[in-house]
Amino acid sequence: MTGFLAVLLIGFGTAHMSLPWLVGIGVKHALANKGFHGATLDVKSVGFARAVINNIDLGSNSNIRAKSITIDYALERVFGGTIDGLVVDALEIPIGLNISGVDLGPLSVFMNDKGEGKGLQVRGPIKINVGLLRVASPMGEVVAAIDGDLLLTDGLGSQAHIEFALQHPKARISGRLRGILDASNQLQLTLDIQDATSEAKIQFAEMAGAISINGHFLAALNGGGSLSLKDVIIEGVNFGHVDLVGDIKGRAAEAEFLLGGAGTGLSLQVRAETDDLIDPPSLLRLTGEMATDGLKGPFKLPGNIDLVGAVAFDIKGAREDLQVLPGRMQSGAVRTTGDVSGWIDVSQLGINLPEQEVDATINGKASLLIDQRGWRVQPFAGINFDAGMAAGSAYRRVETTFEMIDDVPFLNGGLNRTDPLRIAMGYDGVFADWLPFSGDAGGIIWPSTTDGVVFEDFAIRFDPWQMRLQKFGFATEAVTLRLSGTASNPS
Repeated sequence: MTGFLAVLLIGFGTAHMSLPWLVGIGVKHALANKGFHGATLDVKSVGFARAVINNIDLGSNSNIRAKSITIDYALERVFGGTIDGLVVDALEIPIGLNISGVDLGPLSVFMNDKGEGKGLQVRGPIKINVGLLRVASPMGEVVAAIDGDLLLTDGLGSQAHIEFALQHPKARISGRLRGILDASNQLQLTLDIQDATSEAKIQFAEMAGAISINGHFLAALNGGGSLSLKDVIIEGVNFGHVDLVGDIKGRAAEAEFLLGGAGTGLSLQVRAETDDLIDPPSLLRLTGEMATDGLKGPFKLPGNIDLVGAVAFDIKGAREDLQVLPGRMQSGAVRTTGDVSGWIDVSQLGINLPEQEVDATINGKASLLIDQRGWRVQPFAGINFDAGMAAGSAYRRVETTFEMIDDVPFLNGGLNRTDPLRIAMGYDGVFADWLPFSGDAGGIIWPSTTDGVVFEDFAIRFDPWQMRLQKFGFATEAVTLRLSGTASNPS
């Protein structure tokens, strides 16, 4: 009997000592199935209620690592997919931040199609000690140091208290995040920015603001926030003060961006509205106006050129389409999956070149449509163009109205910048107050080729007209000018 007990104890001890090794093999195998084939870790201990894993590294390609993770559990719950708590020391995780949102990178394999975690669920406290988020952003890599506590429960709700400090070679932002989500999904969220400056690509001398949101999570949220930045400099251009204001009600949200124009002469106001902040296909509407009474400071044009006027716009489309559009335009692909539509209204936008004794003004409103085929512009009632120039001792003016031709696109472009522009328009104007003219123009222009701008069968047709100069009379039945070839050497 004594010998049997001795063998049993030896067997139990051997199994207990082998358990960390076996668990380590199992964890590495599970990680390999997720794509982390180079993962290394050291299972220090495995007990009936706690496991400790040290020196975790999911591989050089992942850049995910932690000094230590302590896992608390009850056996009957862990086999049901629930663990009771985590303590994570020196966690490092890389994520991406771009115009399309947050890119979880290698962490995305742990999320389901709805962006929710899958696998083991934590129901209990989570403690993060000296954590680091390495965020790849348009400003370069930003390291966010985080310390905090989270409490996740089934029946009592969840709460979080996190202090953060964003570290960048040329920027810093620190603050505190506090959130409570109770059992009935009532949310209270407060974000305070306590200290912020930047000398990176987007520079600012000071940033302050706060966000406060409460209500039923994902259904009836209410709240808002504001952010004020002083002396904003982007790519060496000083934009002065910038203000951001936002509100949320239910799942609908609206935000406003204000650029005062102090020191630049350029003011900008943009308002964004959506009925559903959560659903990417939901409609997003952007309205606003950009105006100047004369550019100055960093925006001052060379040669005493003066620019005055305003441009208003109203654009709407799916939020997911509008989010990816700037990146596609930058790459030269002007297209969206769904329709992005609206209008642009140019109001007395004028340019004056006093040294050359030339001025011009454009005025008009046009519709805009972007879809899978490219983009199209159609004027509502005509685009008015008025220009003047010195001619000897006199100053001559030409006034022209450009209009659409029935059932023909006014101006449209393809999916890429190398695709041609197709133009079809009618025109009606007068030169020097005594020479009327009208007609139409159309054809294809290749804006970007190895030879520069190239015309392809571009025609300008003048309507019949007649005039009298002193004793001489002139009349034309039709005049057509056709252009082909490069802009510098047309034929």
